Amino acid sequence: RYDLAVQLHGGGATSNPLVRQLGARYAIGLRADGAPALDATVPYRYYQPEAERFLEVVRLVGADGPAEYPLLALSGVERDAAAALLPGTGPWVALHAGASDPRRRWPADRFATPCSTPGSG
Repeated sequence: RYDLAVQLHGGGATSNPLVRQLGARYAIGLRADGAPALDATVPYRYYQPEAERFLEVVRLVGADGPAEYPLLALSGVERDAAAALLPGTGPWVALHAGASDPRRRWPADRFATPCSTPGSG
């Protein structure tokens, strides 16, 4: 048996029953309206930043920490290798266009639209 099971995957409609089946003495996690309960839950808020969401859950068992994003340390060699992959001198924009909710997706007709001046397109 596990002492603790932590559910950090979505609102819990499917994942909370799975976590219960693990047989942990104590189960915590996220819970959307209508999802099965665990021993302790925090509300699943769809547009909440992930780091804050996960910290809310683990605080249920006393863990704590800043909701800041970790810094990624790069060596000079790694920076040079990345720069060699990019065209020209920039500026560049990185975009993660996927999302399960269509309202949060970048419109398909906006992919690879040239932008000659910042803010023009």
